[in-house]
Amino acid sequence: MFDGDRNTTYKFLLNWDLWAAVNQANDTMKKPFSRIVTMLSYMDGTCVDAWKEEQLQKLKEEMDDRALETDETLWEHFIERFKNTFVNQNCRSEAYQELCKLKQGESLNNFFTKLSSLHMKLTFP
Repeated sequence: MFDGDRNTTYKFLLNWDLWAAVNQANDTMKKPFSRIVTMLSYMDGTCVDAWKEEQLQKLKEEMDDRALETDETLWEHFIERFKNTFVNQNCRSEAYQELCKLKQGESLNNFFTKLSSLHMKLTFP
């Protein structure tokens, strides 16, 4: 579940992508309309409820304007709006600051894990 916490957006999108990949043959995932509604159903909380309602309304309006359930632009526009709203806009600069301070401690594994995590934040679209 995604509650609107910008610190968990990347994790939510990663989990969504994994779930979507496992279910790629499912009719729900083949249709952008159903994909959007399904993703919205995995969002809950005071920080996301109004946005979720707004997106459902936008989707209804697009369907009223004769958009097809299979139109991939529905998904593309939705996911762009999601990222614009919930991705931490300071993520890259925060990751860069952490990277500048990163030092190898006692564990090489911990160092590489942290380095990999920072790399993902720096390259997150």
